[in-house]
Amino acid sequence: MKHLGKIIIGSVFLAMLGITTLLIFEYRFFHDQAQKMLELKEEYRTYTTAVKKILNEYNAMKEQAADEGPASAEPDAKDSFIVVNREPAYLRKSTLNYARKQNLEFLIKQVDPNEWVDYSDQIKQKTNKAPLKKRARRGKKNRGQAYPRFYSDTTVTAAKDINLSWPIKRSEFWLSSFFGPRRKPDRSWGFHYGIDMAACRGTPIVAAADGIVLEAFFHNGFGNTILIQHNSKYKTRYAHLDKMNVSVGQKVEQGQLIGKVGATGAVRKKKGRDASHLHFEVYSHGKQVNPLAFFM
Repeated sequence: MKHLGKIIIGSVFLAMLGITTLLIFEYRFFHDQAQKMLELKEEYRTYTTAVKKILNEYNAMKEQAADEGPASAEPDAKDSFIVVNREPAYLRKSTLNYARKQNLEFLIKQVDPNEWVDYSDQIKQKTNKAPLKKRARRGKKNRGQAYPRFYSDTTVTAAKDINLSWPIKRSEFWLSSFFGPRRKPDRSWGFHYGIDMAACRGTPIVAAADGIVLEAFFHNGFGNTILIQHNSKYKTRYAHLDKMNVSVGQKVEQGQLIGKVGATGAVRKKKGRDASHLHFEVYSHGKQVNPLAFFM
């Protein structure tokens, strides 16, 4: 009888131990699932915020174009992308409005009215190389300096020897940063050698033209980056990708999927905002040029 009692007690103990272990595993499983649901909820909220921001930006641009009258070109009904207006009066007005909105009134004072020229196929800017050497010697003391006047790579001359297509569908991005001078986070001036196309993470990216993949790797600054050689003169770079779908040496065709939008590498992240975007560069004979010239 004593042995039978011990067997019964041992069996009950083992059963309780098994049930307890099962409950612990069940708890951990449901806890992990709850954490994943919370993460998905936060990611969904981030995407929703990004989409709302894109829609608000588009509606604001549309309203501004409507307020400025016939000088602003209407977007194509089949392709919701605003055509660039090249009329001199509109360009001057929009430039001044942009400077005021960005609290850059000091730029307006520095512009000589006699320097305004008629806008045809290009914008010419004077080059002042002396300040470049002077600023290089000063180093960090230049923080907060006035707008740098020594940059000469902001020409927008329409290219005629190659046809590039947009690497992202026009309806799925908005231009968040242009080619040219811009302030760094420390308020000093730098130069942005491409254009940024803000889009949701995972948005498809395609090759802008036929070519061969020269680079497809992770770069500390560019993150996941792809470089495509199109001919002896032109190359294009696609940076901050979430995923890369091509490899070095691979031949690609214009419009072929090569990767997806992400926020890898060194990007400017703001709390509560998705920093995903495509940094797109065009090289002409090894030198970065304004990509907008190839989409006009």
